[in-house]
Amino acid sequence: SRIRPGDVLIGLRSSGFHSNGYSLIRAALKGKRLQKHAKELLTPTRIYVKDVNKLRAALKRKGSDVLGLAHITGSGIAGNLERILPRGVDALVDLSSWRVPPIMRLVQKAGSIPEREMWDAFNMGIGMIAAVRPDSARTALGALSGAVRIGRVVKGSGKVKME
Repeated sequence: SRIRPGDVLIGLRSSGFHSNGYSLIRAALKGKRLQKHAKELLTPTRIYVKDVNKLRAALKRKGSDVLGLAHITGSGIAGNLERILPRGVDALVDLSSWRVPPIMRLVQKAGSIPEREMWDAFNMGIGMIAAVRPDSARTALGALSGAVRIGRVVKGSGKVKME
């Protein structure tokens, strides 16, 4: 409810597919291809508790806090980020602000999976998103290893726009 236009979206990188879409992954990577990439596909899901605690501590020292958190699971970025948006705002996500992990593109190509379905099913390299005030963005990025600024909040109707 505290998120408002002008706020910044900070993305925390995922460790891979996490626990989502493995039926689709198995269908795309059959046999030897699946075995070849098994280690990468079985990378444990990143748990974000320590990161979020570190972020909150850094922001509190500056008199601020995290305004909202979205864990990016099976509904992809749009489906999960939308859940934390109050009425009257949209989230604009800049898709060029991070690199989608190569294993995800390999699965997409091997399974001929449409781009939209990839974004709807997987985290595409971002496992958690934090909304922070614009004057807290630099602090947030400094507190979190590998975090990236992935977007912003604007006036709207509670939607996520991927651009």
